[in-house]
Order: sequence, then structure tokens, then C-alpha cells
Amino acid sequence: MGMKISKMGLSIAHNITLLGINNATLDGSNRMYQLEIGNMSNRLQITLRDILFVNFPRVYSNANLTLERCHFINSTFSVNDGSLIARDCTFEHGKLRSCSDDSGGLALHHVTGALTNCSFIGNDAFLNTSACNGGAGEGLVVSCSNITLIDPVIESNIAAWGGGITAYNSTLKIHGGRIMHNRALPVNHTNPVSHFGGIGGAIDAVRSKVTLDNTIISGNLARVAAAINSTKNSEIRLLGNVVTSDNREI
Repeated sequence: MGMKISKMGLSIAHNITLLGINNATLDGSNRMYQLEIGNMSNRLQITLRDILFVNFPRVYSNANLTLERCHFINSTFSVNDGSLIARDCTFEHGKLRSCSDDSGGLALHHVTGALTNCSFIGNDAFLNTSACNGGAGEGLVVSCSNITLIDPVIESNIAAWGGGITAYNSTLKIHGGRIMHNRALPVNHTNPVSHFGGIGGAIDAVRSKVTLDNTIISGNLARVAAAINSTKNSEIRLLGNVVTSDNREI
């Protein structure tokens, strides 16, 4: 049937389309190690539609994945070496649990994809420890990827680097949408006493090309660069009516 449940979690390891009926919910109850989508041997074609995923400590995919009207709550999601097409999905209240996690919300590594009308809200990737630099890209991490966001909502997320989005060695295009009320907070060093992180309240771009087109960036907070931080030969392009307002450095 394409699905396997074990003490380690739930695995979807065949080409399959899963349709949620009558508010279908998969609950990891914070006990399962992960929800694994795809396998390491083949690039599977998997579609998930109308399903609520809650309380999965880790959701992992290396498939060519399509998500339609799926919602991930209190779950961290990582897509590696595949593709992602997502429409009308939400990633809410995910939390970075350890330095080995990628993001509080969604992390994309070596992925090509487009996300339309998707929301990243209230995710928490902030770890106040120097061991893993505090956590990056609370709502969304884009690493070595080519991603387009259409009308996203990226709001009320928190991290040490890139409160809303971290883009690393990637091409990221954002059309419309809003990036609001995200926070990049500094991490406390105790030996010696110092502070680092707290950079890029809305976006932290590292070796990346980021295009913003008719996007609202407002009410974000950071120690440095409350709106957009651009480093290491990154390129930021602003098209149309990009509104930045009320972003504040602390």
C-alpha cells in the first residue's frame, strides 16, 4: 500500500498519491522519530493532498514531492535532493529541537521548486547556544536550491540568523506576499562574554540571488539588518512596489 509504520516512524516509500478525506490527520504524538517520504534508491513521485500532519519531530523527503492543501503543525520539515511543488500549505509552530535539525519550519537543500499561497507562521529555530550558532532560517531555509515563492505569508518566526528566511548559495524569487513580524535574535556567548547572530530579521542572504517583486517587508526585528541582510557576494533585486516599513534594529 506504499506506507509502513514502525517504532521509528512512518515511511512512504512508493510512487503514490495520498488523499485526505474528512479532515484526515496524521499525528506523530512527538514520539515517532520521523515521517520519511521517499527512499534513497529511487526518485519517487509522491503527492499528498488535504492532510494535516501534527507533532512529528522530523519530516524528511527526498522525493519529487507535490503538496496540496497540506498543513504541518509542530513539525519540522526537510526536503533534500528532490523537488517540491506546494500549493495552499501551511507550516506552523515548528521548533528546532537540536543542532542537527535544519529549520523550525521548512528546510530545502539541493531542491528545485515553487510554493504558491503557502504560509510559514510562528516557527521557532532559536537555540540560545553557541554550539550551533543559534539556529537559522526560522520559517524557511533555502540552501543550494532554486526556489520560487508566490504570495507567501512568512510571519512571527524567530531565529538567530534570518528570522523569516535564510538563503544560502541559492536563487530565491519572491512574488507578492508579506514577510512580517519576524525576529533574528542574538545568541549569548558566556566564554568570552559576547553576542553573535541576530542578523537579518526578514531575510539573511549568503552567496545568493534574491529577487523581491511587490512584496511587503514590515515589522521585523534584528540586531543587524532588520529587513534584509546580504553578505558574501549576494545579489538582491527589488522589482515593482517592494514596501519596507517599521523594521527595527535592537
